[in-house]
Amino acid sequence: MASIDKTYIYGKEYSRYRTWWIDNYYKMKRELGEYIWLSTFTIFYPNEPEEFTPDFLIDNTQDLEYYKDCREFPIWNTSEE
Repeated sequence: MASIDKTYIYGKEYSRYRTWWIDNYYKMKRELGEYIWLSTFTIFYPNEPEEFTPDFLIDNTQDLEYYKDCREFPIWNTSEE
């Protein structure tokens, strides 16, 4: 039986998760074969790249401004089979 859940954070914490993602991008790709999708990446739609990279996030920071004062919001899915 599969269980589906999400991890919620507050806006003031978002920059730490984003920095963690940038710092661990290559490790995720190497060990998981892909990167963990942050729900906040949808803010870049429809101008999102084919694949998010640390360089893309370093050059595009509108998500930091948008989420900084948000209350609880999901950062990623934490589903398990």
